[in-house]
Amino acid sequence: MNNGQRDSGTGVRNFAIALCILPSALMNIWPRAVEAVASGKIDASTAAVVVLQSVSVATMAAVPFAFEKARNWLIKLFCLVFGAALFSVNLFNAIEVAGHVRETVTAGSSGKLATAAALESRLAGLRNSRAEVPQHAFTSPASLNAAESAVKSAEAARDTECRYSSGPRCRDKESAVTATQAALAKVAENRELTERADRIDADIRAAETELANLGPLPTHVDATAAKIAAVFGFLGLTEAGVHDNWPTWLAVVVELLALFGPLTWVEALRAPARDIRMEAPVPASMSTPLPASLPHGHAIAAAAGPATLEVTAVPQVTAVAPTPASPAKAAKSQQSKGAGVAEAREWFKSRTITRSGNLVRVRDTYEAYCTWSKDRDATPMSLTAFGTLLKGDLGVGYVEKSKRGFYTDIALIVDHAPLRLAVVNG
Repeated sequence: MNNGQRDSGTGVRNFAIALCILPSALMNIWPRAVEAVASGKIDASTAAVVVLQSVSVATMAAVPFAFEKARNWLIKLFCLVFGAALFSVNLFNAIEVAGHVRETVTAGSSGKLATAAALESRLAGLRNSRAEVPQHAFTSPASLNAAESAVKSAEAARDTECRYSSGPRCRDKESAVTATQAALAKVAENRELTERADRIDADIRAAETELANLGPLPTHVDATAAKIAAVFGFLGLTEAGVHDNWPTWLAVVVELLALFGPLTWVEALRAPARDIRMEAPVPASMSTPLPASLPHGHAIAAAAGPATLEVTAVPQVTAVAPTPASPAKAAKSQQSKGAGVAEAREWFKSRTITRSGNLVRVRDTYEAYCTWSKDRDATPMSLTAFGTLLKGDLGVGYVEKSKRGFYTDIALIVDHAPLRLAVVNG
């Protein structure tokens, strides 16, 4: 991989990581910042909360990388606890924002259905009240006025007739007054019932008009939640359950994206590990067999096609481990855990280079280090301590293939003359 390709891959990776973190950052930071700006009160506490949430989101995204590179399980445990704490804080903020967004999305449908339900309830009550009005004859105000006038006329006739005598004619006039008063009472009762019924009928018509003005009503408060519940109803999901828990699920996914999305993209865009050591026998069809072993300072690279294999000398650098040296015995390394760290760091700095996609066996790397240490009359670190230093402090990648350990993306430097050997399948 050349520098241009490496820079392009790094740019894509960084852009993808930023996109993974962006939703969480917006849900945790944007509402607080907008609220502070809208209120015009940006005090120390508000600024501290905004900065805290910004750092919280960024730090949470770094937790998986810290866990992967942690030197021991105590630090790994700390990363787990710390990451869980940051995740919970960011999650609660995200749930608040997601809940507000969901309510805003469904506010129109829920408001319309709530208004319709209230009107239906009111109409039911009005119709019940209308049914409770007793049967009566429709009575107009004119009929009531006529009955009242009849009573007054009967009373006037009675008063005239009975002023000077109380004979039969006077008693007839009194009976007429009584009859007209009874008729007036009946007419007044019917008039009151008529007015009561008219008021209820007017309220019913107004409610029906208001209901009609709402237009077509949505079938569900949350149509999307209803569709999801219909598809996954066998899991016990209901429309109300999906609607109520949607913000929480969305917030969980957003925070998981910020937590593990960067790590996912880093792993997805990592250069594929290539074992370029030729441990299998060379096919007999090749015109020139490869030597059983190559001198230090030479790399083996496979060409694009299956028929060509090129062995090219790399001055001062090898992708293949050096000629096996005498294995270092762990029993000789009885120094304390921190002894030899400086020498090992110096060896790594001076005798290795970065080579993306390259693999070097752990044993070969350690033997090269031991040889270098002995040449300097230094006591090498143990294999375990050496591996811990490389994978921990020095950040060297590690993979296993066929139960063998390999360090990734590095190559060993040796001092040998160049050699070029091309082998082409005839």
